[in-house]
Amino acid sequence: MKSEKKISRLERKLSKEERKLNRLKGKGASPNYLNNYRINISELNNETNRLCAIKLESVSNDFSKIAKHNYELLQIQKIIFKPYKEEMSYAGSYANILHGKLNKNGHIYCNTKATNNWLFNPLAQYFFPSEFKGQIDCLGNVRLKTSRVGAAIFDRLPSELEGSINSDGEMILKTTKTEGDFITQGKVLISKIIGSYTFKSLENSNEFFMNSQSLLEMINQYREYLKP
Repeated sequence: MKSEKKISRLERKLSKEERKLNRLKGKGASPNYLNNYRINISELNNETNRLCAIKLESVSNDFSKIAKHNYELLQIQKIIFKPYKEEMSYAGSYANILHGKLNKNGHIYCNTKATNNWLFNPLAQYFFPSEFKGQIDCLGNVRLKTSRVGAAIFDRLPSELEGSINSDGEMILKTTKTEGDFITQGKVLISKIIGSYTFKSLENSNEFFMNSQSLLEMINQYREYLKP
């Protein structure tokens, strides 16, 4: 019941954002401004689908069977992630939460959703994330949180992370390389990372996304069922 209420709240928020976007289109808002709304709508939709998938895995045998096979297709012992965007931060010194999604090109993209706050602990500005733990779901949605931190005076900006995904979708990323940030003295952190090709073969990739489409059809039916 709690998950259904959360899904319903997200649906209301999603509808509100979609109405705002339509109004702004009619008023001739700038493309960049409209794009911010589109990104937010996409994230809300992904999160709604993610929560629906968790619920359906526990109550629907048909959904659970396909989802389990998708987890098996995602299983991989080694996947390399590299940052492709960094940003300045005056309150945080490292990425604490990463959210992302598996793209149809076979690569996982993650964005920083939250950082640590070192203002109340000056020593924390010397920390960096040495390990992330979390989950990739049967649709490819990724949620990771820092599970361990390392410390360094100079080289504390992750430049490479090595990950693995088990047959339950548990995902672990470990920082294997760091680099220095001498100019800004540690005020830069990773904001976006990309993973190497996720699947063992093209056949696995095609099968995963075909299964995902079937799962999304069941999720859409469930979302319609929940609507008042």
